[in-house]
Amino acid sequence: MAAKEDNFVELVERVTAAHDADILMCNTGMARGVERTLIDLCCARKKRKNVLVILVTSGGDADVAFRIARYLQFSYEKFVCLVSGWCKSAGTLVALGASELVFGVHGELGPLDVQMAKKDELLDSESGLTVMAALTAIHEKTLLAFDHFFLETTFKAGGRLTVQTASEIAVGLATGLFSPISEQDRPDSYWRSVAVNGGR
Repeated sequence: MAAKEDNFVELVERVTAAHDADILMCNTGMARGVERTLIDLCCARKKRKNVLVILVTSGGDADVAFRIARYLQFSYEKFVCLVSGWCKSAGTLVALGASELVFGVHGELGPLDVQMAKKDELLDSESGLTVMAALTAIHEKTLLAFDHFFLETTFKAGGRLTVQTASEIAVGLATGLFSPISEQDRPDSYWRSVAVNGGR
């Protein structure tokens, strides 16, 4: 066991000397307080002009990730990020702040998925992409409904209606159908219920 620890220490010393870099291992979620811990650690122990950050995280608070990336950019001449494994959401934001990215064989970045506080929940959060996906779905369905109502009205009128009148009828029908959904605080909850209830 002692031999393995000696080999590890020797390897770390070789890397720091070869690249004139401090090495930081960050294996945690991006929660409030993590950035302060990292900044305080760097302030107390900074020895070299460059930094190598080994980053493994499931993501979290984008503000935390931003502060970490900006601090490392300003405090070191070169900020290298080694993505050795899972690096998701806010972790990707830290990686994007690096001057150089290095990937291990299992390294992977995830989408920038901003977490937002849930309504009526004290500590829980949800993906910002959930709401955006719901709004996109409403937009697409509204356009499809307009097309359907416009074409049906025009066809059944047999040419007796102007395009403007047919458009106004189609707008009224599409708006009446989807406005109750778009006015909801949580449109994604509607689409979840549609999926669960099979559209009923």
